Amino acid sequence: EASRIYGCQCEPGWGGYDCSLRECPTGDDPLTTGQQDEVQVLECFCDATCSGNFYLSFRGESTKPISFDASAANIKAALEELVTLREVT
Repeated sequence: EASRIYGCQCEPGWGGYDCSLRECPTGDDPLTTGQQDEVQVLECFCDATCSGNFYLSFRGESTKPISFDASAANIKAALEELVTLREVT
């Protein structure tokens, strides 16, 4: 039976075995007033020779590989490619 079971990799916002079910939004209600935006701080330290890449993820979606020595602008650009994020400041 294992060779007869199929599934789909759904687009963001869709779910179910055949991706036909619209998923409900999760998280904070964007229409709520008087709140502060969440701030994330990323600090990387290296004691020896640094190399390689890393990924950042948000709500099930990950960035493309980000170089260990990427600038803030490059990290911002990588995050802004995620469809699960609206704005990066």
